Amino acid sequence: MAGTAGDRVLAKYVEAVFARSLHSIETREIATFLDYPNNDKLSIKVSGDANFDVVLNEGKSDMEYLAFNPNSLGGEFTTNKLVYVNYGRAEDYAKIGALDNALCLVRYGQTHPGTKLQVAEGRCQAVIFFADDPAFPDAIIKDNVANLNNSPGDVLTPGWESSNDLRLTWEQSASTPKVPSVPISLSEAKKLLALLKGGVQFGDWWSGSTGGLAKTKIHFKVKPTIRERHPIWNVIGHIPGREQKSKGIIIGAARDAACYGTMSANTGTVVMLQLVELFETLRVKYDWTPLRSIYFASWDGTEYNLQGAAEHVEQHFHELKSFGYAYIDLSDAVTGTDLAVDAHPALQAAVKEALGLVASPKDNSSSLFQHHFQGNHGTRFAYLNELEKNYVPFNSFAGIPSLEVKFKGTAYPENSCYDNFAFFEKHGDADMTYHTTLVRVLARLAIKLVDMPFIPYDLHDYVGMVDPFVQDIDKHAKSHGKQLDFGSMNKAIRQFQQIAKDYHLLTANWKEYVYGKYSMDDPIDVLEPVGLSARRMHLNERLTAFEKYLLATGGNSRRPAYRHMLFGALYRAPDNDAMHQYGEGYWATFPVVRDAMERGDWEGVQRALNTVANALSTACEHFFREW
Repeated sequence: MAGTAGDRVLAKYVEAVFARSLHSIETREIATFLDYPNNDKLSIKVSGDANFDVVLNEGKSDMEYLAFNPNSLGGEFTTNKLVYVNYGRAEDYAKIGALDNALCLVRYGQTHPGTKLQVAEGRCQAVIFFADDPAFPDAIIKDNVANLNNSPGDVLTPGWESSNDLRLTWEQSASTPKVPSVPISLSEAKKLLALLKGGVQFGDWWSGSTGGLAKTKIHFKVKPTIRERHPIWNVIGHIPGREQKSKGIIIGAARDAACYGTMSANTGTVVMLQLVELFETLRVKYDWTPLRSIYFASWDGTEYNLQGAAEHVEQHFHELKSFGYAYIDLSDAVTGTDLAVDAHPALQAAVKEALGLVASPKDNSSSLFQHHFQGNHGTRFAYLNELEKNYVPFNSFAGIPSLEVKFKGTAYPENSCYDNFAFFEKHGDADMTYHTTLVRVLARLAIKLVDMPFIPYDLHDYVGMVDPFVQDIDKHAKSHGKQLDFGSMNKAIRQFQQIAKDYHLLTANWKEYVYGKYSMDDPIDVLEPVGLSARRMHLNERLTAFEKYLLATGGNSRRPAYRHMLFGALYRAPDNDAMHQYGEGYWATFPVVRDAMERGDWEGVQRALNTVANALSTACEHFFREW
């Protein structure tokens, strides 16, 4: 768990591995809000016609085995108002009717737990979460319950670094839950569900009467231990570029976990450390040094609202805006055998090329790229539409195009102590086949990103994906009987199309001139005339800056950490059943526009649309200025 002695030991191990291969190794201590389960103040007791204590641990009383939601509010009360509310969505409460100070039993899924607690405000005195996967009946899923839709990072410093003396109270922060919560296992949830008769039926279970249990009472006591300023540790190291040290990519992996985190955190850490050692081998054997820099980061506090990554971005915002042009996330990197890719549109071509160079473990006669697309996955990847990923602060706050490549597919008890090495050996990638495959993909991808003379953004791909996003907004508006003015947006898209065309022509001419006169086996700094080299590096500066013009000036007043105007989740992200309203993954695009649509503020929608169009137009105008 983040901030514990075990976490510090693991940080030191990562630091030692980094020190063998990387430059400027640094363990950065950050003081953030953390809370932990307290066994002396943790109980749910049922008395009356039924008498039992709900089991609030996974077989042991050690802290990591206790029932707990990171960033949760504590509370203690006695009630007879136990109600089951399905997934805890607004429509679920609507079916039940008015509730007041109920003890609400809610299953995980469909929406983020933090969103469930927002919906529960004014209805529930506390929420008891449970996962309904029968494969893991005794697992307690310890999910973060902060309002990640508002801001990742320290919940008391939403949108700014936690080292700042300005800290909000729990009540002041929009990132903190205002309803107490605790998770329990499915086995224990069934004991509570058995008490409920009548009401509304959700699948196999009934909501129970809103009037309460006749002769049964429940005493709820959950009071976590609070640490308002507690240290966590990010470990950072890098390989400096030989040509443009001030430009580079970041490869990051979560290190902390709710318990053991064998498949959730450890698979990504293993892949990252293998990449570090691989690049060191390239340096020693082949005297390899990249044109631009590669940074590696082991993030702490991921299970606490992405604290490590978010606080790093908040603290180093200005230098990251200038430096970073790609972030690769390695959260839960290998949890199955099915390839999954989320990527910013500008990076998708680079990902496809890397996948095309590595054989699929399922079929050695075809590449991962061929195998994936032959499986009817379409021609494009998803668009970074998950909330609880360490790429969120990089992509949405700092404007650094991000991506995630991983293998998934195996159901596993994430964020419980059953995600352990025994489970991994039986159900996971025990022979490390998929770990090794992922290392091969990411090594090729990273080398392409840092060693190509031009930063390998595909602007044709990028602009080709923006237009369907706009069409989806138009479609959604018309479904509500609204007609929007897309004049400014269409003009900005035409500008974008033109710079994509010009950029492609420019790079093609450069390759013809340089590689047409010399052998491609020679290093680029031997082939290229000094004047041309300076102009090329200047264009790389422009590429890095392009995305930064798409950040809302001064931030997003409603959501301080979500500045990017083209990519980012909605404040009220649709649940899994409602995503069909949008094009595939499109709901995670144009967040300021779509947030206004969800509020029914159609004047705000038009203003937001014009703002995004102006930002895109400005980015295009600056791109070739002084070229």
